[in-house]
Amino acid sequence: MLAKAAAATKKQMAEQNAGEIEFIHHHILNDNGAKQWAPTPSRTTYVSSLLSLAAAHGYTNVVRVLIDGLKACGVSVSQRIGSIKTTALHTAAGAGQHESLKLLLQHHAAADDVDRRDASGRTALHLAAINGQTTIVEALLGAKADINAQDNKNKTPLFLAAWAGQVGVVQLLLKKGAAQDVKGGSSTLTPLEVATERGHTIVAQALEQAQPPETQTNVMPTDREARK
Repeated sequence: MLAKAAAATKKQMAEQNAGEIEFIHHHILNDNGAKQWAPTPSRTTYVSSLLSLAAAHGYTNVVRVLIDGLKACGVSVSQRIGSIKTTALHTAAGAGQHESLKLLLQHHAAADDVDRRDASGRTALHLAAINGQTTIVEALLGAKADINAQDNKNKTPLFLAAWAGQVGVVQLLLKKGAAQDVKGGSSTLTPLEVATERGHTIVAQALEQAQPPETQTNVMPTDREARK
């Protein structure tokens, strides 16, 4: 069944996306169009790895085929892979692949899959935030992602966006009600403090203006570093 779906997909994409064609040929079909792997539980880790790779490249047709393969085995599309424990949702979010992300969100079995953590304790929202993927952030929040999720160093998506100077994401997270008072990193800084320290003036201004008038203050840069 999977080989048939892959072969049909390959034909459909013949004039659309050479990258997807090569991906299917190399990883799913052999030269004769036959399947190189069967949709069995023993191969689901490999298939999940392919799903992450395809999602990161935005190969949506491939993503559909692989999702079907995992579902045939009763395996969640949010399976964590490798020592860093990322899911396909993590890779799609970090790479800004909106269509891949939408497909993955549609097939998540559990409500908390959207907040599944990698080895650093980061969710897909963390990765989208630090990489400035505003559209992805909005999609994840629409899927009920935890806006104030903290990683293993207590860093929230807002903290990471402020650290990276991602003004669009910072503005969106503030608009959606992200907490500003959660301190993160080894130096235990707030998002405003880390943005100021790193010289992200526009981000710092957005954070300052979003605070209640009675708490607003001019935060001066320090010598501390918010280590990634």
